[in-house]
Amino acid sequence: MGGIRFGFMLASPVYELVVRSVGCVGVADAWTDGSDAFCVVYRYMTVAKTLGIRMTKSGPYPAAETADAERFGREVADFDIGEPLGTVANNLRQDKNGIDWWGYLDAETPEKPT
Repeated sequence: MGGIRFGFMLASPVYELVVRSVGCVGVADAWTDGSDAFCVVYRYMTVAKTLGIRMTKSGPYPAAETADAERFGREVADFDIGEPLGTVANNLRQDKNGIDWWGYLDAETPEKPT
């Protein structure tokens, strides 16, 4: 499986987080957002919609309890990005670029740092 590697900053150490394509999902972009969050922009190959997910290490996500950032990233890839949206599709928030976001969002949708 192909993938994208990017640094995930948590507290002060830098962890390598692997976000990989899962099945029929292609990852278009990924970045860190603050000290404990990361964003992934992706697309299901069979659906004409670009999606974004923002996940936080400090959120109420079961895998967030682990100190292993790579494991957390893999679980997000496998069980969030790699799975159909289901009822999450009813609560997507579209940004100015047409990306439909979900996950642990702030008041504004995520923007990639320049």
